[in-house]
Amino acid sequence: GRLDTDNISNRRYFEDSLFMGDSLMEPLSLYEYLPPSNVLAFKGRNTKTALQDVQAITNLNPARIFLSYGMNDLNLTSDPEVFGGDYGNLIKQIKLTKQDAEIVLLSILYVSDAAIAEQPSLARSRVDDFNQIIEQLAQDNDLVYLDITSLTEDGRLYEADGIHPV
Repeated sequence: GRLDTDNISNRRYFEDSLFMGDSLMEPLSLYEYLPPSNVLAFKGRNTKTALQDVQAITNLNPARIFLSYGMNDLNLTSDPEVFGGDYGNLIKQIKLTKQDAEIVLLSILYVSDAAIAEQPSLARSRVDDFNQIIEQLAQDNDLVYLDITSLTEDGRLYEADGIHPV
């Protein structure tokens, strides 16, 4: 699928969108880019623990749902296939809960070299492997895959942890 962003303003476009994810998504509401009702994101969330957020989708009734998971899964499992199974299950539950929502899968962002030195599981090669799984999930489920890794290309500023972009 493709997003039709040509004929609609950003504010209007995201008005009926829901952003689900981990601490990388939290700032969308913390810094008031979007109202809290448009964001279901929590520090430490992964594709397993996010299952507890699915029921809330019913009340929010979004037209499209952006999913941003994987950063915490990189530490949770060494196997991209296990991650794929967990993410696939999460997608299935979301689709069962909100059948008519457009679902967009966001790629995992790269982290700084310093963060990789502290947490080798966040290495770019692993992020690439996990992103390939996300892209495949999008294809298999007829969803949109959005590669946003360019947001964290060389020279990008990070918070002190080297993981969260500024």
